[in-house]
Amino acid sequence: MKVFVVSKETFFPGEGNCINGMFNAGLNVFHLRKPYASLNEHRQLLMEIDKPFHSRIALHQFHEELAPEFCINRLHFKEQKRIVSNSFELDLLKEKGFSLSTSVHDPLDLDGLSSAFKYCFLGPMFDSLSKKNYPGRGFSLNNRYPFEVLAIGGITPYKIDTVIESGFDGIALSGYLWNEEAKAVEKFKEVMEKWVLNEQLS
Repeated sequence: MKVFVVSKETFFPGEGNCINGMFNAGLNVFHLRKPYASLNEHRQLLMEIDKPFHSRIALHQFHEELAPEFCINRLHFKEQKRIVSNSFELDLLKEKGFSLSTSVHDPLDLDGLSSAFKYCFLGPMFDSLSKKNYPGRGFSLNNRYPFEVLAIGGITPYKIDTVIESGFDGIALSGYLWNEEAKAVEKFKEVMEKWVLNEQLS
């Protein structure tokens, strides 16, 4: 079971150190998602993250520019980009050694996803902690797929049991951490402790 983190949409002071702290505490993969930020703003944040962790960062934007510059091989395709991408393009990226991911909002969409994707986010699982009027849908997975499926949306330490029971391969954290930036690393460690405890009991 895996624990991923999706970045806050906006930048904040000390963000790079915060991300380093999470990696040091056991973070598997960090998704850099800043939909309104420029290329140079992305570049500046990446420079603040320790180089040994760059291989565990997934890019949501500026794939062509940032991946070679920072030796990043994880590329995330948001829904709109995935829809206009053809299977040949995805398979070629996979053959070149890129780890591909995407997001869906309906379990039915999982059946049609390309096997080129290594994993997929499905959400919102619970009521969003960062977006108003974005209710959770309480998904439950009954099938196995050729890629991993991670729950996203409203994840807190107290909901991990439900996520595991619902058949997911992992979780992606966002609002729970970034609603209190100063406590983000501390809250991440709480999630990891709960996650490890569940794995020991399972």
